Amino acid sequence: MKYLFSVLILFTIIFSSKAENPCNIMTPKNTGEWGIGICYFPENAKVPFYFNEKDTIAGYTIRNKPYKYRLDFLNDSLAFKINYHDYNWIGHSSTHLLKVYGVYKENYYKVFVQSNNKGVLIKINELSQFGVKYFDYRSLILDPSKIELPDEMERHFRYANIGLNLYKSCINLRQGPSTDHDIITCIKSNDWDNMKHTHMKIIEKNGDWAKIETITYKWKDYECHFYELKRHRGWVKAIDSNERPNIWYSVTSY
Repeated sequence: MKYLFSVLILFTIIFSSKAENPCNIMTPKNTGEWGIGICYFPENAKVPFYFNEKDTIAGYTIRNKPYKYRLDFLNDSLAFKINYHDYNWIGHSSTHLLKVYGVYKENYYKVFVQSNNKGVLIKINELSQFGVKYFDYRSLILDPSKIELPDEMERHFRYANIGLNLYKSCINLRQGPSTDHDIITCIKSNDWDNMKHTHMKIIEKNGDWAKIETITYKWKDYECHFYELKRHRGWVKAIDSNERPNIWYSVTSY
């Protein structure tokens, strides 16, 4: 009963006030396919979208101030609602980042696939005129210092922690940057119902692998004070074979 009571208190703190995450723990969300990267839309950007490569505009993707996106269809019979899982976040949910599921015929990004099975297309060479920027997951995780983030993203990015991006799972921590090396341990994800959590810090990179230091904590009280339980150093596959990041950034409000 004591453990159950503690968990209920923890849930109350985490999910109160629009699901705040005041302790800035990277907790994975089960949001389906991640695609290959994200697009940042500045506020009030209005970008044409297409259903195919014939370049007939089907409507406009508009980022509403300050949070969400809107799809304005030129033909209402083709309209669909946006699925929340087509977004991603770094640091705070006030900046919605649009998942990109792939490149279509070299000239288009495919977006809104979880809203509509076929998704819609946005033309790559049109994005810069609307201030839209694309970032692949590899750069965001492994080489963030080499990319120029919009100020709005940078503000949230600066304070985000990283952690395992696998839902109710774990990732092998290895002695070296390949599956040929021995497993040290399997680092568990920071699920909502877990009284322990692990923070990660990247200290070296090799291809799609990252050498990380992990510190596992247990809740001491409910004002973001923790007991340190253990530390490890080793290598994890930071980006999987489908370009999905196995580690990602915390979001302080969902």
